[in-house]
Amino acid sequence: MADVNKVKLPDNLFEEHETETGTHDDDKPKGSFFDLFTTPVMCTRTLIIFFNWMVVSMVYYGLSLNLENLGAGSIHLNFLLVGLVEFPALALIVGLLNRLGRKTLHCASMLLGGVSCILTIFTILYADQTLQWVTVLLAMVGKLGSTGGFLIIYIFSSELFPTVIRQSATGASSSCARAGAMVAPYIVDMVWICGDLGRALSLLVFGSLAILAGLLALFLPETLNRDLPETIEDGIKFGRQSPRRRSTDEDSEENLPQRGLLLLAMSNSRVSNRNISPICSDSTTHVNA
Repeated sequence: MADVNKVKLPDNLFEEHETETGTHDDDKPKGSFFDLFTTPVMCTRTLIIFFNWMVVSMVYYGLSLNLENLGAGSIHLNFLLVGLVEFPALALIVGLLNRLGRKTLHCASMLLGGVSCILTIFTILYADQTLQWVTVLLAMVGKLGSTGGFLIIYIFSSELFPTVIRQSATGASSSCARAGAMVAPYIVDMVWICGDLGRALSLLVFGSLAILAGLLALFLPETLNRDLPETIEDGIKFGRQSPRRRSTDEDSEENLPQRGLLLLAMSNSRVSNRNISPICSDSTTHVNA
């Protein structure tokens, strides 16, 4: 911000800020990873997030590994399609994430992918060879849904976890995703056990787990346009109270830490509104830097 606004920061800026506010790192609230499991609310949400990470990774990589078993098209063409389908998934998520919200869009993505995978049972077991391209199409739709879910879960889970434990909790969630990715090849290999039934069974497993994960996500609170939790206590209360609209008076400097990063107010320097407006043109608070 100083570079954009052509402002030179004092060398002892942070020391002065500590002295004026009387706050130190030791005074900030801290949290332990095990605090996520100390209350029923936090434990339930944490387990749902972990399960969603595991399933979305399992389905994402499982569908990519299952290309040879789709029954139509060459493995090279199917590999190309499974890569190309990620572009519309990314475009849809970017365009709809701040319109529909994290929970709604994640649930819709998982349900879309899960239902598409389950529908392949009918084309694999009951349709003849000329209709196996429908299996490929449904698998691509399933990959689109799993890609969307994978993109959303990063943002959704990081916004749900309180600030004091966000880094460790997100890392643990990612570990659950790696566990799901490791299980995926064994589910795909069921085709060697049961033939066509194995082809259908592997997609049935992916689809069923994706639907279950999407439905469980409905129990999580929406994070779009909400003040995110900073402490464990905030995380317990988060989503249990109806969201309120913030008035212009409430959007003052003292309330900024609840919404995002605290902007350091510095005296003895002047920055014109022309320099500040590109950074915070939608803000109702004027920061003198």
